[in-house]
Amino acid sequence: MNFKNHIIGSAIITLVIVLLIIISFYNYLIFHAFVEGFSIAIAVAMFIISWNTKKYSEHFGLASIGIAYLYVGTLDFLHVLAYQGMGVFSTDQYTTQLWISARYIESISILLAMILIGRKVKKSYNLILLVYFIITSTVILSIFYYDIFPLCHIPGEGLTNFKIISEYIISAILVATIVILLKKRKQIEKRIFNDLILALVFTIIAELSFTFYVDMYEISNLIGHLSKLASFYFIYRSIVYTGLKNP
Repeated sequence: MNFKNHIIGSAIITLVIVLLIIISFYNYLIFHAFVEGFSIAIAVAMFIISWNTKKYSEHFGLASIGIAYLYVGTLDFLHVLAYQGMGVFSTDQYTTQLWISARYIESISILLAMILIGRKVKKSYNLILLVYFIITSTVILSIFYYDIFPLCHIPGEGLTNFKIISEYIISAILVATIVILLKKRKQIEKRIFNDLILALVFTIIAELSFTFYVDMYEISNLIGHLSKLASFYFIYRSIVYTGLKNP
């Protein structure tokens, strides 16, 4: 039954990816809205599952990741609204700033979660929720109100050094996370371990894809967004398995 479910799940994912690629050739803006919409829905689902099963979860780190993704999803939602062509905001600059800030929060959160695996810590989920709220609010204010967040993309010229360097820093954080995860593999169920590794690999692919584009509608953007969707899916699977199937 598990094998059958795995085949069905893989077939559905493949179909979704193929449909998204086809859509991207006809209307990239719709593709972007769909792929980010799926990612945001997964992020919200991760939070709901983590929050409602936190008392029973053996992995405090994974539960905290679920909380982090609520705020990652919030920034990603604003990223969608700010995307070039949406016309919601007066400038397209916000979209890359929101993207990079969300990826910093995501990568650092996963790194900290892996460090916490196997350690006895006080489980203060309300505090974690508050900390992420403060961090996310600060980021949003720095972008929309104070306008002090570094520029990430210049139309007609491409990415700024800050954006490119940030993507490499985030990738380095993710590589470090993989190293930590490999060292702790005996403390994690095999299925969760595999899903986390796949999530991290796809996230790295996504980050590297966003280091060299000039226009937001290039093929590297397509690869990056699909890789991000895949990474969210595998993180989601690890949280579902931990919170619902194996609490």
